[in-house]
Amino acid sequence: MARNTIFITWALVALLLLISGAPVLIAAALGALAGLLMAAIFGGRKKDPSQAGSYHARGEVPLTATYASDNIALDLAGRRLWLRDTSGQTVIVDLDQVAAWEHTWRDTTNGWGKVFRIKNEMVFRLRQLDQPTVRIRFRRHNDAFNGNANFAEAEAWQARLTTLLNG
Repeated sequence: MARNTIFITWALVALLLLISGAPVLIAAALGALAGLLMAAIFGGRKKDPSQAGSYHARGEVPLTATYASDNIALDLAGRRLWLRDTSGQTVIVDLDQVAAWEHTWRDTTNGWGKVFRIKNEMVFRLRQLDQPTVRIRFRRHNDAFNGNANFAEAEAWQARLTTLLNG
């Protein structure tokens, strides 16, 4: 999908610049730049957070997800949680091992006063001596353009875990 976005944008921008009388080299360069920018903003989205799949961690039986996002997946039937921390390490834990979790973020305001909630993370406190905490990030969307979508995704996981574990 990202390659299609780059090519289509490049072709349209280059064609418009050529029609308006720009030199070929400049039209091609600006078209390529516009294509890369469009692909970075809109292209290459990752899989839908509700898609099920298989998730692995060293020394653990693979988890079949009922709900999944980039760095977290939940198996309702097996009552297990898959987490990928900020260093890329993965762990699968039983829900009974989750003692607490906290969603953190940073508020930033643009020039027009709109507040964006960026750097969304969730810290899990586990009942494990070898790995007592796991910090995951919600970065499916670019914070500069749509950080509030990351906030909404983290809040959905917060609500899902609260409902499941706290009844």
